Amino acid sequence: MVILFAVQLSYAGDYMWPMKITPKLSSQFGDYRSGHWHAGIDITTRGKQGYKVYAVDYGYVYRIKTSFWGYGKALYLKLNDGRYAVYGHLARFDHDIEDYVRNKQVESRKYYQDLFFTPGQFPVKKGDYIALSGQSGAGAPHLHLEVRDKNNILLNPLRDIYSYNDSKPPMLEYLALKRFNDVGLGNYHEVEFLTVSGNGNDLIVPDTISAYGRMALSLSGYDPNGGYNYGLYAIDMTLNGVEIFAYESNHLDYASGNQIDYVRDHALKARCDEYFGVQNDNDKHVFYKLHIQPHDTQLFYDGAGHPSGIIFADSLDDGVNKLEITIRDVNDNSTRVSLYLKKAGLDTPEIESMHVHNDSLTIKSPRIDEDHYVEIQYRRNEVSPYKTIPASFDLFGGLTGIRLQPDAGGYRLRLIDSDLEYSEWLEFNPENKAEKVTAYADYLDLVIYRDEQILANQKPLDSFRTLPLPGGYVKTLIPLPVKNGYFAIDLKEDDGCNTFYKFNSGGYAYSPDSTVKIKISDSNLYDPVVMQITNPTIENGNYVFEVLPSDILFKSPAAIEVDYARLGINSSKASLYFYWVPKNKWVYIGGDKAGAIEAKTGGGGKFGIMADINGPYIGAVKPGHRSSTSDRTPYLSCKIEDQLSGIKRETQLEMTIDGIWVPAYYDIDTKEYGYQVRNNLRKSSHTLRITATDNQGNKTVKISTFTIR
Repeated sequence: MVILFAVQLSYAGDYMWPMKITPKLSSQFGDYRSGHWHAGIDITTRGKQGYKVYAVDYGYVYRIKTSFWGYGKALYLKLNDGRYAVYGHLARFDHDIEDYVRNKQVESRKYYQDLFFTPGQFPVKKGDYIALSGQSGAGAPHLHLEVRDKNNILLNPLRDIYSYNDSKPPMLEYLALKRFNDVGLGNYHEVEFLTVSGNGNDLIVPDTISAYGRMALSLSGYDPNGGYNYGLYAIDMTLNGVEIFAYESNHLDYASGNQIDYVRDHALKARCDEYFGVQNDNDKHVFYKLHIQPHDTQLFYDGAGHPSGIIFADSLDDGVNKLEITIRDVNDNSTRVSLYLKKAGLDTPEIESMHVHNDSLTIKSPRIDEDHYVEIQYRRNEVSPYKTIPASFDLFGGLTGIRLQPDAGGYRLRLIDSDLEYSEWLEFNPENKAEKVTAYADYLDLVIYRDEQILANQKPLDSFRTLPLPGGYVKTLIPLPVKNGYFAIDLKEDDGCNTFYKFNSGGYAYSPDSTVKIKISDSNLYDPVVMQITNPTIENGNYVFEVLPSDILFKSPAAIEVDYARLGINSSKASLYFYWVPKNKWVYIGGDKAGAIEAKTGGGGKFGIMADINGPYIGAVKPGHRSSTSDRTPYLSCKIEDQLSGIKRETQLEMTIDGIWVPAYYDIDTKEYGYQVRNNLRKSSHTLRITATDNQGNKTVKISTFTIR
């Protein structure tokens, strides 16, 4: 399907389309990218480079930036209406600009340039040729186009400037409900993926939701069109007809782009990736939080702030409350899902005992009787909706006939009386086979032996509400024993202890053997957190450790340090790496600093201490060594790859011809490093020298001597 564009008159001017080809978009404004928002629209060029690119309006070339990464070759126009137009991933600039930039590169011996111009240097008229489309930087051939206002705030080009035909409504993938305690929105203790039914764009959650405590929702959805999937342009949520949350992706601020995993639901996406495998199409599989958090500074809420979107059960009306969520694309095609909530008015069941016999479960409780209907549900895993299973009463008041489900990920039950009043859900796993502790920002969720004395807060276990489980285990919640600092829980089944650090403000966290430490400052924290660092252990010949929980996020990168001398690592080539799950690869983050490895981390996950002793690989050079050619303006090239620490700066690659530095370009996708000779070389012998240095400082040099005949 061809997407047709028609230029619309906006309040800032009548912009032309930047290329004379039938437009088709591969990405839209505000789509999810790793670490930032997509700041414009991507116009696919059908796998080809070299389409002429034009000025969308009158103005002048304000800035030029050249890099191997990011936008590659980028051109910034300052328009007469005060806005800026940004073009990315270009193959080359207009001849005069190209010559100017190349001279600056040669003069400084640096490919990377960030140049600014005055209005009289390179003025443009609307429709002037300014560049050729390409694929510099990241990605397949396409043109990236941004529009910014005079304050450098990003504007959605599809809202006020351009439009396109689209009649397909957005699609809803998952809808999840979280219930959480008072400290921190990440401190949820229940996550429920809801069953959604219906056809087309009018959906419903069929089960009435028991409402208690504080609740927040997240959803995964996308907008399909023309063979591509885009992010959601807008979401609205109403409670009993009153709007409680809304966002529209019309404006973005570069300064807060690093909040993307805080604003989107990083933890839920990671949870789905764990069960279903990593989903690489982020525009399709990203989760949207339907509430505003305390430190969320995005511009798409139209002035609203925290706690918009959070549902406080105590403030709900008596009876059934209707919640409606509408997801919209930029053309206002929409899909709606309806939910129904009711305050939990019945007391939560108190369980006396659970017994498993073969594949059946029996539960005894003084609050479960024939005057109440007991609803029991199970789910296969943490990202599957709950399903109801049958149960019945025996002559002694026990709940029987509960058939355990194969590979169930957990169970829950609630009471319902004749007036259709509900209790809270009681979650449990009757097939628990080990002690475990999960630390939240204000309490510990424990599964331990019934007779174990957990004195983390110097109180016996029977001081707390407990849920008996089969096999002598009990499940309980106890308050966190510290407000800020270190504490440990010693479980019988552990060889050691579970060591935790609670941060309301700054401090240090250590691995139990003290070889790893992280410095936390107030500026690192979105919310109070509880974290752990595991001891480094050998994995595939390298030391590996984890910062838990793996989905923890820091507001700004926190300093992490490894004392590798204590681990017996003597190599000066040892550095710190982070395991990037979506790409299934180790990423270099830090090097040797006076006996310790220091780096910055933006959150939790898996880290490795690895030694890179090999320089980058340089493949066959063209023209080849001792070869001859009649082409006096040959294309000089080779492949360059590094298997571990990698290359991250333009200055780590260098090409010279007869000792003269040339501005060669490195394609980070194809790994080709090349330069097109512009002026005729002499008919004689020439020496091509290529140098590549990785992040660890390992260097490789390759020389080719060839003859032009």
